[in-house]
Amino acid sequence: MLQGVVFAICASLAFAGKNGGQADRYNEDRSYPNKSDESHSSQNVTDIREAIKELEEEHKAIKKLSANQLKKTDS
Repeated sequence: MLQGVVFAICASLAFAGKNGGQADRYNEDRSYPNKSDESHSSQNVTDIREAIKELEEEHKAIKKLSANQLKKTDS
């Protein structure tokens, strides 16, 4: 039993040394996103926030108009 444990430990150490750089080779081939992409620029983020704010205001106005219209049809 003890011989089997010792053999397993020795075998795992031997393979660990042999494949030690394998993860580095995988990481080198991985592509990473371009952080300088214009879609993440502060001006673009500001434009998106302003567009969302305008859409929210339009949504509120439409809800108000539809509620008024429903009141007129109920009367």
